[in-house]
Amino acid sequence: MRKKVGKLSLITGVVLLLVGYPALAEKITLHLISHKYPATEFYAQALSEEAPPDVKVEASLMPWEKWQEKARISFSAGSSAYDITFADHASVADFAAKGWLIPLNKYIEKYEDEFHFSDIPQRVWDVVTYQGEIYAIPLSATMEVFFYRDDLFKQAGLQPPKTLEEYVEVAAKLTTPQRYGISMTLRYPVRSEFHSYLHACGGSWFNEEGKPAINEPEGVMALIYMKRLMKYAPPGALSYGNDESMVAMQQDKVAMMIQWMTRAAPMDDPKISKVVNLVQWSVPPSLGEGGVPASVLSVDTYAIPSFTKHDPEIIFQTIARATDKETMRRGSELIFSPRLSVANDPELVAKYRHWPAAGATMQTAARYPPHPGFIEVAEIVGRRIAQALVGELKNKKALDLAAQESYELLKKRGYLRE
Repeated sequence: MRKKVGKLSLITGVVLLLVGYPALAEKITLHLISHKYPATEFYAQALSEEAPPDVKVEASLMPWEKWQEKARISFSAGSSAYDITFADHASVADFAAKGWLIPLNKYIEKYEDEFHFSDIPQRVWDVVTYQGEIYAIPLSATMEVFFYRDDLFKQAGLQPPKTLEEYVEVAAKLTTPQRYGISMTLRYPVRSEFHSYLHACGGSWFNEEGKPAINEPEGVMALIYMKRLMKYAPPGALSYGNDESMVAMQQDKVAMMIQWMTRAAPMDDPKISKVVNLVQWSVPPSLGEGGVPASVLSVDTYAIPSFTKHDPEIIFQTIARATDKETMRRGSELIFSPRLSVANDPELVAKYRHWPAAGATMQTAARYPPHPGFIEVAEIVGRRIAQALVGELKNKKALDLAAQESYELLKKRGYLRE
């Protein structure tokens, strides 16, 4: 951890200029708005602890949907309330297209020698790039992996399912009076579940013309698999977010699930888990063995809102210091680092049992589409899928309506040309 420095004197100001940090006339406070889960709590603390001299960071952490709501309201109004924002990579494209974020290319190039941004692979940078400009600094590369109770699988003579059909069959076999076969995260069915099954089934969100394609046969197949699997999930799964699914497995209520790897380490925390050392991880099942897994690759990031009243370079330095190799290594219990020097560290790979599954899944997991209209489309599709899951609409009807409504939205927003 870097040694903290008090208020700047004239001499320290000169020293900071010599080492590349602009001297600050007075102490500034940077305000962070962020989605809250264990990894982002760690990074919020790191922003504060590792900040440049005379920079203070105050964090507002909240559930994902609340972060989305508050960030959009603030940025659409041009408010300077926030100086740093969390953003998943779908939000990066959306926010950048609206002019809400500051491009970072010149700072990344300027500070390469100090922060070694080339340690992050190009595939990750591509995820946070919009129209040739980088708009965010990656905190983590995270993906959904397959969680399963190794003891229960051995008792039943089962192997981790390789295909979606096997997944349904195993879910049925592991559903008992003691626990449910699987957990599903259906409060926001598009953000994880539908996206994952859609790509595993060979589908996509948009066709080559940019028009919604979720009502093609592959999308219908994905929704059918979701409904079949729901029979073996807890009744409350329709209101489950990621935290609820994590707790269900920790409390021995479910036997397996496809879930974000950020929820892996808490399985072995004896203070909150009843299944310590009983959970294993592997690549999620595919439609056919060896195909695209039912998973999603996401990159969580920090970005700088365009409306900040502070010097963007100072903000960039604050973010860079909190996401360097040393800090990411300290946070490795909570995240899969996008820095290769950390992700491939033999000591860490041996220490964290879920990392091999995460690394293998990352190679083929499907990212969210880098489309500026995706967030709004996802909201539409999610509402219609929820209606299908509770039986209000037939599967194809729900997706047809979602596709039509999404098309009309994209046309209204100017993303489609006839």
